Amino acid sequence: MKSLVEKDNDLSSKFGPLQDALDSSQDFHSKESISQAMIGAFVEKTIIGVQKDRTRIMWMFITYQIWEQSLISWIDFLIDAHGKDKAYPVDLQDVRLFLNPNGQGINIKRFQSWNKIIELQKIVNVIKHGEGEAEEWLRKKKPELFRRDSNGIDGLETGEDILRNSHKTIIGSPLKLTDSMMEEYTTVLIDFWNELFQVTNTIKLPYDRAGINTTLSSPLAFEKEAVYYIRHHINSAKISISKILDHDPFCDEFHDKIQYYHYYCDHLLFSIGQIGTRFIETRGNNPKKREMIQINRKNFGFKESVYKNLSNKEARNVIAHIDERGISIIEKFGGVGGFNVIFPNAKEEIKNLKNRRETHLYTLDLIENKILLYNTNNKKQIEIVLDDLQEELDLLLEKAEQVDKSMSMEMVLLMR
Repeated sequence: MKSLVEKDNDLSSKFGPLQDALDSSQDFHSKESISQAMIGAFVEKTIIGVQKDRTRIMWMFITYQIWEQSLISWIDFLIDAHGKDKAYPVDLQDVRLFLNPNGQGINIKRFQSWNKIIELQKIVNVIKHGEGEAEEWLRKKKPELFRRDSNGIDGLETGEDILRNSHKTIIGSPLKLTDSMMEEYTTVLIDFWNELFQVTNTIKLPYDRAGINTTLSSPLAFEKEAVYYIRHHINSAKISISKILDHDPFCDEFHDKIQYYHYYCDHLLFSIGQIGTRFIETRGNNPKKREMIQINRKNFGFKESVYKNLSNKEARNVIAHIDERGISIIEKFGGVGGFNVIFPNAKEEIKNLKNRRETHLYTLDLIENKILLYNTNNKKQIEIVLDDLQEELDLLLEKAEQVDKSMSMEMVLLMR
């Protein structure tokens, strides 16, 4: 049996000198007390350090596996949702080939995050399997990650390579993994998803993609076209509202302020009318149009109770047939009011136009931020509250972005 002195020597040889710690204390009077100090240092330097290493190993292993399985699950979902007769991907290589068949799809190898993801993949494979192909790759690219035994002199790791000597992976802590590496790899995995969504969003209209519009039985090409124009008219309407609510507009391109407001009110009503045609059925719609309207309503979750202003096609019809409406008023009253604007500082006579709707069909009220219209056919007064309309447009635009991303991803399947 080894003596305490021999045991101390063994500890000192394996875990480095503790002379500084011993010199700083005057209470060591026996080899037993020195042995206690050596054991304490051993616990601090090895056991706690090993547990930290194993925690990092566990975090990197689980984080990568969740990311990879999430990517595979996304492909599985698309295959199931569209009834595609395709083999399910089982690893990252399958996913890469699936997304980029014959070099005609999404090449994730070009993503800025890709190289770091492969590096993390190799680290995880070494953690799982130890020596092998991943280990050889990592030794060439990142040799500094491999830990060696300490030689007992100043803590320098110049001894045997831990992985090759012990063949242990998780237990042996053969890799030097740091907190900063954990943060870096987290950022990289998040960046990948951002890059994937950015690439899929570059697919705007489907006609330039092989196989997209080869069959009319699939509504995806029609859906993509609908999303493109719905989003376009939403943005056009939002720009018009922004211009209308500017009470001191730059008017050099217009004859006067009234023409400025008239232009943007017309454009706003035209835009919301175009949005409405994508969601509201009319008697003149053919079967294909009715089918697409129902698909749009389902995709966007469109309900008249939520989108009251966007569901009102009557407002756009008033200005589309303003000449016909004006004729009937001229015949009845001998004249008709044109487009009018009620400014906040307007005289009472002008402010009272909102109560004379039967002769003034089209008025912008900048006091209450409303567009006031009158339908001579059914004697109905129509009000478009701009703040309420803005909220509807914002909500529908959020839906459009979600649907567009979904459509873009599903197009990957049609390219196969």
